[in-house]
Amino acid sequence: MKKHLLIFTILVTVFFSNAQTRIFRQLPSDNSIGFAPSELYKVEVKTCSESFKSVYTYGITPNDERVTKTEHIAMFGFKPEDGPLTIKISLLNGNDLNSSNIELVNKTYKGITTSYNNGAFLIDVCQPIKQLMVRMPGNKANPLMIHVDPYDNQDIPTGAKVVVFDGGTNGKIHEQIEQYDRYTVPNDVDVVVIEDGALFKGTIHTKSNRSTPLTVQGNGMIICRELSKPADNIKMEYNAMEIQNVKGHIVNGLTFVNGRHFAIRMSDNGHIQNVKIYGYRANNDGIVAGKNSVIENCFFKCNDDHIKLYNPNMHIRNCVMYEQENGALFQMAWNKIKPGDNCLIENIEVLEWEAGCGDPDLGQGGIARSFINHRESEENGKICANTTFKNIYIQPQIARFICLNGLDHGITYQNLTLENITLEQAPKGYNWIYANKADDNSTSIEIKFNNVRFGNRFIQQSDFKTKGTVNLSFDNNGEKYIGFLNPEEDNDCSCSGLSSPEIENKEVSIFPVPTSDYLNVSGIEQGKKVTIYNQIGCKILEKQYDRQLDISALKAGIYYLKIDNNNKAFYLIKK
Repeated sequence: MKKHLLIFTILVTVFFSNAQTRIFRQLPSDNSIGFAPSELYKVEVKTCSESFKSVYTYGITPNDERVTKTEHIAMFGFKPEDGPLTIKISLLNGNDLNSSNIELVNKTYKGITTSYNNGAFLIDVCQPIKQLMVRMPGNKANPLMIHVDPYDNQDIPTGAKVVVFDGGTNGKIHEQIEQYDRYTVPNDVDVVVIEDGALFKGTIHTKSNRSTPLTVQGNGMIICRELSKPADNIKMEYNAMEIQNVKGHIVNGLTFVNGRHFAIRMSDNGHIQNVKIYGYRANNDGIVAGKNSVIENCFFKCNDDHIKLYNPNMHIRNCVMYEQENGALFQMAWNKIKPGDNCLIENIEVLEWEAGCGDPDLGQGGIARSFINHRESEENGKICANTTFKNIYIQPQIARFICLNGLDHGITYQNLTLENITLEQAPKGYNWIYANKADDNSTSIEIKFNNVRFGNRFIQQSDFKTKGTVNLSFDNNGEKYIGFLNPEEDNDCSCSGLSSPEIENKEVSIFPVPTSDYLNVSGIEQGKKVTIYNQIGCKILEKQYDRQLDISALKAGIYYLKIDNNNKAFYLIKK
């Protein structure tokens, strides 16, 4: 199909209404990649002053044999200042949804409650940006992702030169015809907009002599087709978006599907926000960004590494991830690529994990499908200093937590800190951390663990297999629960002002965490009143403590627990 572009000096954004929810235009079907309206789910949304409006919901059929048979996606915009939002999910076949056959998978967001009404599943949302996953228990084949975006994309400067890939009246396909399906952004263009309703088939690249930062935004979708032959000596052509050469690029709001290699590769001081990345092929990596870049409020379901930490001073926050069969969530380094120093990764939730991994010390290669990974090194003494992972919640049983491979040439990590991290279950395999084969000081690894939990216990030395000089320290005093995603936002929907919940203190502790039925509380007297609150502070259960607390009637999720009139709150997980 011929490519159509509209170039404006001022962008005129098309809305369907001025209501508090913005329904994006329907994306066109594309049989070549199995993209069509969902045949399973119906999604509707409303705020307090609206009636329910249908949201276009899509199905993507992965081209390989996968756990996910059909990916279901719904997207829309929301103005949080205009009041809470209700999302209504029902089945197109008319069957009822109830607590036994549908669940909200996320556990760490503030301001979300769920209920059931007339055969539909309802989700009430207070905060603006969410990446929500709904699933039928025991059925991983048909997940539903609901992406709640800001109502508008960021403002475009007056006088900016803008290229718009428009959504048309009923959705529109923009298929690129240049070499390798590439759209090369002219150097005088400041902003590229891929509107809602626009299905962009191809890749976006900047020229090598570009001198000004570029913004690429919109609520459309970018899909990459398979190349008829390899790009040979032009590696970058595999990436869905390659915006390089100058500092300060911005990518906002877009959805990427099957990004060939990286979905986004960006130069220094970049800002990536509200982006959704789906990839089902091997080497469908997520994001590589330059130093001083920020990645926030994004969703990743990649079939390889989700985020590459190859550059210093990167800040990754408020992201949701789903690991498939290949790669790591955070790739620190790979072969000759060095890890970045002074990176901060915070407020991350992992929803699902399908991968396993080997151990190079056992002749199984250096591929490590782990939460944090350093692949084989090809030069001595790689140094990574002062990187911190904090406020992480990992729901599924992962293959391994940390795999750092310095067997052949040695690696050095200084002050790698992991704090306030909860894995609901211990990993399937031990963590392996190899500074070197030789037990000398030529290379070394130093990791600090502050309040890192595997199930209902703290991480410990016996969870690791090490070689060379590896120093692990553990500090579990005064621990706090990881908090919730978007912690800087006010929880306007809360019913009471609960303080940050704890796991335990010197006087009181609760166990086991998580639990499916009974909860033990040590350090309190029989007959003390115990009150349980949901995530937004609403009281849902009040009982007198009698040796154990029966919480079997609660839905799966995270709750607060308070004892008598004490102001301290503890957290519990109902599975």
